[in-house]
Amino acid sequence: MSSPSRLWPALIVASTFATGILVFGGFGAPLRPVVVLAFLLVCPGLALVRLLRIGEAVTELTLGVALSVALAVVVPVAMLYAGDWSPKQSLALLIAATLAASVPELLRPRTA
Repeated sequence: MSSPSRLWPALIVASTFATGILVFGGFGAPLRPVVVLAFLLVCPGLALVRLLRIGEAVTELTLGVALSVALAVVVPVAMLYAGDWSPKQSLALLIAATLAASVPELLRPRTA
C-alpha cells in the first residue's frame, strides 16, 4: 500500500517541475499549453487535498480538481486586487504551494 500512496505525490512533483521548466525555461507550443493546463486543473488542489488523508481516490481527485480550479482563479484575482498581477508570478505561487504540500508527503518515511 505504500507504493500507491507515493505515486500521486511523485506525479504531482514531476508535473510541477515540468510546468516550471516549460514556462520559466521559455519553451513554447505545442507541449507547454497542455502541460500547464493539466497542472492548473489537477496539481495544486490535489496536493493540498492529499494532506487531509481522505483515503478514497475518487473523492480526493474530485476535491483536488475543484480546489485547483478555485486556486487558479483566486490567486490571480488576489494579485490583481493587490496591484501586482503577473501570469508568471501567479503560476510561481501555485508551483510553490504545490511543492510545499507534496514534497513533505513524498519524503515522509514509509510505514509497513
